[in-house]
Amino acid sequence: MVTRSSYYKDRPLRTAYRAPFSRSTIKALPPDHFLNEATSRPVLETLVQKIDELGLKITSVDPVTMDDLHTLRITSRQTKPEDFDSRIASNIRLIFKTRQFYSIKFSEDENKTLQVHPLSPRNYGSLRLPGQSVGIEGVPWGGGTIGGYIAFDDLGMENYRFGMSCHHVLQPTRRECNGEGRMEKISQHLNEIGVLHGPVSWVLKGGDRVVTPAPSDHIDLIEEATAKIAAFRAEGTSTRNSSEELSRSPSETLAAKSRERETAEHLKLLRKHDGTFGKVSVTSGYRVDPSTGFSIDWGLVRMPAMALAANVYIFPLAGWGGQTQKAIFTVGDPIPGEEVCKLGRSTNFTSGIVSPALHAIDLGRNGVITTEWAIIGDRNLPFSADGDSGSWVINKEYEVVGMIVGNNGVVSYMTPIKVVIKDIEAATGKAVILHGNQGQTWSKAKEWKPRRFFGLLKANSR
Repeated sequence: MVTRSSYYKDRPLRTAYRAPFSRSTIKALPPDHFLNEATSRPVLETLVQKIDELGLKITSVDPVTMDDLHTLRITSRQTKPEDFDSRIASNIRLIFKTRQFYSIKFSEDENKTLQVHPLSPRNYGSLRLPGQSVGIEGVPWGGGTIGGYIAFDDLGMENYRFGMSCHHVLQPTRRECNGEGRMEKISQHLNEIGVLHGPVSWVLKGGDRVVTPAPSDHIDLIEEATAKIAAFRAEGTSTRNSSEELSRSPSETLAAKSRERETAEHLKLLRKHDGTFGKVSVTSGYRVDPSTGFSIDWGLVRMPAMALAANVYIFPLAGWGGQTQKAIFTVGDPIPGEEVCKLGRSTNFTSGIVSPALHAIDLGRNGVITTEWAIIGDRNLPFSADGDSGSWVINKEYEVVGMIVGNNGVVSYMTPIKVVIKDIEAATGKAVILHGNQGQTWSKAKEWKPRRFFGLLKANSR
């Protein structure tokens, strides 16, 4: 465990920077707008097929309020066709057959405009919490989020705990690496560590080793600390015997030397950090649920027997629903228009609104465009970004209602948690419970008074 000195006590290990994400203001549609019902799964599938026939490869179809207009936003990695308004938009209107006004707008994929560089201190604690950064050991790209922790209601498995994330987080592929000119080396590396582009069979002993934080995050943090020390030393050398040095008060000089010393101490601890999180036990592969059309993309990491884990969400000082800390023991259904939040590797705590309409998205994994529940981020900021996949989505009743599987600008996409858990139970043949729920299966879960989790919760919290 990395202990934090007084200098780091109230500071994030890395700061998050989010660039202005969209030149347009995007919000959820009003609950009574006709597009909410009109964009059903069959209609979206017809719409996507028609747009494809017209020669436009889309990333998503998002029914949203855009710049105060009720809009069907069509995003694509292609540039806008010259005849989009005259030919493609007119064909889209023929599908809906309504006289009600709505706008159809083309938008280039905006993922590339987001810059996120966060790393929460929770990634270095001995107690595993939701929102942990994780990745496969030795894979220097990618990474994702542990949304929370589950167990199985099965005799003989009382001591097993599993962190839940996405298949694409725990089974990275060459396609997810941006390195150019290194593909041959990467392919060899993937073969050596056994990372496969497919589902992992249910095994208790586990497969690939998972570490926290993700290798890329940990390496970046070490490089930042090293650069800080170099800067401190360079500053000290350049100002020694100078007028600037002479003008410093003794307390300022002492504080500067203290920062350098504490950063060096912190770096030493970082280099000693054992990031073992667990081993991959089972993943879903990339599939589509036949009954709902939602993406199936989950993975479980078996944690070491002595590891401490808790489904305790620590919210910002402003709190969430009146709480700054809360144990999550129950699951629920997403409700259109409700407020939700999540804790993730890349954007940490964010909140948003569940879209009242279904959305179509090409996640680039299933080989098809799928229909998904969507969340519109507050204040025109993204609800999630790359690296937040696997985050659990929490409502104000403190229920888990979904898991993040992708994003496209301000809009993020989730699979309902009950769909995920049902698929896990089918794959493993065992009933799932949320870790800490005192033996209640998810289908029978109700509000329980939580136990104290290592001082994180007040005794009277509910």
